[in-house]
Amino acid sequence: MQSSFQISKADIKFIKDFRPQRYNPETASFYIVDNFKAEKFPTLLKSNGETWQIASIYFQELLITETKDPTTIISRAYHLLNYLRFLEENSLDFEVFPFEEEKRPTFLYFKYLNDQIDSGTYSDTYASESMRNVIKLYKFCIEYKLFSDQIKGRAYKTLLTRITQKSQFGDRQTREVETTNLAIKVKSRTVTSDEIVDGGRLHPLTVAEQKILDKYLKKAPIELYLMCSFALHTGARLQTVCTLKKQHILDLKRNSKINSNDNTYSISVGGTIDTKDGAKYTLRIPVRVVENLWNYVHSEEWMARAELSFYGVSASNYVFLSRYGNPFYTSRAEKVLRKNDESLDKKYSLQTGGAVRELLRKLQNEMKINNEEIRHFSFHDFRATFGLNMLRNLLKHNCAPDQAMLYLKQRMGHKDVETTHLYMQYAGYEELSLDTNQAFENMLYEDIDLSNEGGI
Repeated sequence: MQSSFQISKADIKFIKDFRPQRYNPETASFYIVDNFKAEKFPTLLKSNGETWQIASIYFQELLITETKDPTTIISRAYHLLNYLRFLEENSLDFEVFPFEEEKRPTFLYFKYLNDQIDSGTYSDTYASESMRNVIKLYKFCIEYKLFSDQIKGRAYKTLLTRITQKSQFGDRQTREVETTNLAIKVKSRTVTSDEIVDGGRLHPLTVAEQKILDKYLKKAPIELYLMCSFALHTGARLQTVCTLKKQHILDLKRNSKINSNDNTYSISVGGTIDTKDGAKYTLRIPVRVVENLWNYVHSEEWMARAELSFYGVSASNYVFLSRYGNPFYTSRAEKVLRKNDESLDKKYSLQTGGAVRELLRKLQNEMKINNEEIRHFSFHDFRATFGLNMLRNLLKHNCAPDQAMLYLKQRMGHKDVETTHLYMQYAGYEELSLDTNQAFENMLYEDIDLSNEGGI
């Protein structure tokens, strides 16, 4: 639709060390809500410089009642900033919903987002998330009666739909879920033959690529080498690798028995070691990897970094710290500790693995300069690489496919066997592809005398 406002100057600003406040009507004053704080908190400003109050109330409610992480709130704020700009540029009022559906702001935004998808400006995933966040804001306003009842049936319509999902055992189950008439559908992407869908679209490194990676990691900073080695030998995600503590390594060496069947130590993750969504499972770590970590946490390098860190030179500290003493991924335990203990109320930067990704980017740039034959990869691809290596090894030693899948499911902490089955499919496709390529090459060159060096 055409803009009548020209260009919106709405913007997002951030408040440091934010503490939410609530109004007390009895005293006609505001008071600080205890036990809640955000090091970085968003506020949306309209083009005239005024704060968008309704959004600020919503963000505070997310922090206090729903205990959302500040990073989640900031993500929602950016989506709502786009909506605010859309409203201003089209002279629309956030809470005015005419009788005609095609004139309502939510319907117009829905149409706008679909136009952006068609033009290639937005992905369907981004547009769907943006629309969903707008609906969440209106749901909040309706629930807390911030609008008139008239808006309830006009901002959006609630619908029920049935979806089919696979259980952890692979069987299909149907359940009813709530959606709206303004939900934007996301097209299912076709899974290509070189990827495995396991918490993302992963691309296992080939054996040749692993050799190239190993060559460069041996010259890389020691912390990057050890983090990548841990992931490649355990299948652990970045969050798990980076929230490993020195105490965990000490306990493994001093108190744990070695699994004689595969020469590993077992450690429970999902508690004091973070995992995706807090999933609990047993991680097996090769003895050699534990030995390397033991040596590292007793090195002068680690001590120097620990002295600069929040936990200091103690067993409670992270195994992996930057040269400035920051963790590469802030653990849930540290966030809770800082939140609940006022004496620890210090400024700190929440880490989510960005520094590790930057180190990997530099490593890959070096590979690119040297024209190495290796595809772009992410840290998460190491998880798929481990899984496929493990599966190849099991099948190579004549392990029955169904037993191999169950073993791999346990090792990788998969919630359902369907995800593990994707590794089996990948391994099968890979073997078939190699056989087919070899047969094609034999057919292509069978009548050519390769010993003839004279050429044509």
